[in-house]
Amino acid sequence: MRGTLDYTGGTTVSEGVLAVSGSIPGSVTVKPGGTFSQYSIADASNISLEGTGRSQHATFAPGSGVQNQLQLDNIGDTLSPGLGYIANATFTSSQNWSAFTYQWDEDSSLGGSDQITIEGAFSLPGGAAIA
Repeated sequence: MRGTLDYTGGTTVSEGVLAVSGSIPGSVTVKPGGTFSQYSIADASNISLEGTGRSQHATFAPGSGVQNQLQLDNIGDTLSPGLGYIANATFTSSQNWSAFTYQWDEDSSLGGSDQITIEGAFSLPGGAAIA
């Protein structure tokens, strides 16, 4: 989807991929088997992944700037910048993550890999689970 979406309420991705380039209103919830892919800034108020364990992944694949609070609190929550291409995902708001899976892309011919930059405060409590 491209451009500004003008419906009200939240968005739920239950399975498959929802790719957005533009603005999406409200919050976004990603269920196991679903992927929310953002190619440019998507102005969702909150992005919540509801993965459950190692085999039931809910994935967020940012392509660039992220202005949202991202909820990562289960090892089934997967953060995958770029989703098949090298990306630098920059989070401009503070983040507090406690458990997640980080899935990155790497291209040795280009000499690069996915990166994450967090410009606000970042909290990753002791004992956090990262796979």
